[in-house]
Amino acid sequence: RLRKTLTALTRSPLTADWIAIDSARLCQGGQALLRASSGTPGMPTWHWYDSPSATTPVGEGATWLTPPLAQNATWWLGADWLQYAGLLRRDDHPYALIDADEEGMVFDCYHPFRLKAVWVYVDATGARIIQLQDAEGNSLGQKVVFVEETGFVRLPLEFNVPRGEGLRLVKMGGKALYANTSGVTGYPFVVDDVMAITGTTAEPNAWYYFYKWEVSYEELCGRTSVTVEVDTAGTSPIAAFAKSADTLDLTQGPAWMDFYDESVGAASWLWLFGDGGMDVLPEPQHTYDTAGTFVVSLTIADSAGCMASALDTVVVVGPFNTTATTEPPADEVRLALWPVPASDRVLVQLPEVAGAAQVTVFDALGRVVHREETRAAQLELDVSAWQPGVYLVRWQHDQSWRTGRLIRQ
Repeated sequence: RLRKTLTALTRSPLTADWIAIDSARLCQGGQALLRASSGTPGMPTWHWYDSPSATTPVGEGATWLTPPLAQNATWWLGADWLQYAGLLRRDDHPYALIDADEEGMVFDCYHPFRLKAVWVYVDATGARIIQLQDAEGNSLGQKVVFVEETGFVRLPLEFNVPRGEGLRLVKMGGKALYANTSGVTGYPFVVDDVMAITGTTAEPNAWYYFYKWEVSYEELCGRTSVTVEVDTAGTSPIAAFAKSADTLDLTQGPAWMDFYDESVGAASWLWLFGDGGMDVLPEPQHTYDTAGTFVVSLTIADSAGCMASALDTVVVVGPFNTTATTEPPADEVRLALWPVPASDRVLVQLPEVAGAAQVTVFDALGRVVHREETRAAQLELDVSAWQPGVYLVRWQHDQSWRTGRLIRQ
């Protein structure tokens, strides 16, 4: 099939880079902050390796801090993807409780994957025997799963699925499962370049037993490398920070976290808060309005232009209370920008001070995209040539700082 010949060509390759402050560099003894991304949909688990063929990762996560470096080093980024396949729910089509064994779903596998689990509808607890078969009905793996509750239940399988056409996932025994008996259209149900569910072993336009397939596979385009260059003539500063709490609670409304710089030798700062937010103040406050675990990073540069980074996590629990009237701290003062988002020009309202102030705009990687001095109380920025994304605007006068977020659409 042409589809198999073109495997991996329709995907977005992994992207690995390291975070730097403007023109600063990594010096001897510094730790580089590496970041992973990809345009492929799904839920990746990121792995960092010290060689292209290594089997054991040296680091995990979308953001990873390398060990201290004395010389140039190259790292390789890999990913395991988790995507859902198949019909995700039963109730949109006619269904019935079916007690037929050796029936199930038929699918093709273009790239080996791990079938971690499927979801089933059950009306009784007890064992179900699930088998993975080749096109001739030979067993490739079997699992006896004991169901301890009724309703929509996850069955862990952990089957390693090889390449092949006409593979089958069937119920070989145990108590009955629900199935859609008619009305199912839209075949094939596909995970691009990996697999496609093509039908059932029984009636056409039906769906037998197995919903919401959890498909896990290694990145098809292979690993991506990133090289960190080290200036051996310089010495790294020390990055460190503290935070006002380990956990924030959204049930009272938006939650503010204070961050305190404890670095040695810092002259500039870049904070990434793990939710897309950033700041360049020495000790910022940040608002979280979504539950989750967020990796917060601080990258600093000293007066000689040497960088260092530090990481920590913030746990935010919810759900978010949209009716709460919590107000931000009194000292949380931000620049006013209009319009947000913008595509052409942005007006920035600035504090009125004696003398000139400096306005600097940073992109999401901390790179300076615009800098100017001004004595005006309002500044107009032409953003028409900028790339879409989030930018940070910093106003500085003597030891006073203000920041604001600019969104280029």
